[in-house]
Amino acid sequence: MSWISDIEQLPDIKKAFVISIPVVTPFWFISIFLFKHSFYLHNEFYIIALFSYCLTILWYLMNLVLSVVIAYFIGKATDRESQLVACGAYSICYLAILIFVSYLLKLDFLTFIYCCFGYIVFRILWVFSFGKFLRKAAKEMNS
Repeated sequence: MSWISDIEQLPDIKKAFVISIPVVTPFWFISIFLFKHSFYLHNEFYIIALFSYCLTILWYLMNLVLSVVIAYFIGKATDRESQLVACGAYSICYLAILIFVSYLLKLDFLTFIYCCFGYIVFRILWVFSFGKFLRKAAKEMNS
């Protein structure tokens, strides 16, 4: 069997995970290179790859939680596949924009990490805080 047929047979959530990881990981490589160049120069490739992989998994899971929480509070029964695609697209776009803005502002790596994960945590807390309003607004729009 080929790799593509193996991936096609996976359930949707595992398929999205397997596809998203190699897509998002290079963004973390770029961010390490831009914001923590000394780490990039003084460590072996596998250390940088492992660090990027860990950041990617954490980033993907936090964005998945955010997507699920928003879908829950809106009360919209979307199919799982479109929710996972939206999660992946959102995470890639936000990370690319944040790398660009952080590079322009000449932020260091730690500030970049705080901005990345802090925004996702803020969004999750915001959705939990105003979830009732989101649900009410979604019901009014659907009526």
